[in-house]
Amino acid sequence: MKKIFVVMVFVTQLAVSGCQADTFHYYKDEIAELTRDPRTRKIQGNENDVNDLSGCQVKYELDSWGISKIGREKESVWSRHSSSIRPNSRVISSGNVYLDFSEKDNSSYVTKQPNLHPIYIGPWHRITLTGYEGSFFNLKEITEQKQIRFFAYQPKEGGEIQYQYESMTPENKLIPEKPFGLSPTAKIAPDKFSLCVTKWTARFGYNAIAEVKSRNIFSKNYLVPTGKIIEAKE
Repeated sequence: MKKIFVVMVFVTQLAVSGCQADTFHYYKDEIAELTRDPRTRKIQGNENDVNDLSGCQVKYELDSWGISKIGREKESVWSRHSSSIRPNSRVISSGNVYLDFSEKDNSSYVTKQPNLHPIYIGPWHRITLTGYEGSFFNLKEITEQKQIRFFAYQPKEGGEIQYQYESMTPENKLIPEKPFGLSPTAKIAPDKFSLCVTKWTARFGYNAIAEVKSRNIFSKNYLVPTGKIIEAKE
């Protein structure tokens, strides 16, 4: 779900502005990444270095947790929207990360699968989630106290990374934290976007964003990171 959402937002931006001759070059790397065969991704050697974020987009915006409706059944799930920008460009990606989106993406399930490898299991974090459901005239506030953590994994042979936040359960609370590290038997490099999301989270924490300033006081399309990491409000 998170991959589809990010791609849809990026493609929308591309259709609006990237197709113009004078801006198309901003998007060539993203187009190549989206259209390539994942099996052709080669391991470069710096993927396991959590401090190496070269080529990564910088997260500069992170909303509070809220309730989203997903699927045909319009199921309610907790999600958090974020936006990132690639340094020295105008390429912005936006998307959501989910809490307990899929039972098969949680650590209790993944750690029992012989063909899957957890690449990062973050620390537990206590949080108060507040969201709203219903119509404008019948709005209902929902509040939940939870302990959550970020969890990411990939196939043991390498390739695409999956990630989400998970709530504490009697099963997964027994699974300890795990520092960032790709599968030692990986032959295929992970997708760049998910690798960067996981590295950023593992290095800076769950609420970290980059401080940015615009080179144009009348537009938000010319953002430049200042080099300072700040905390976003949950």
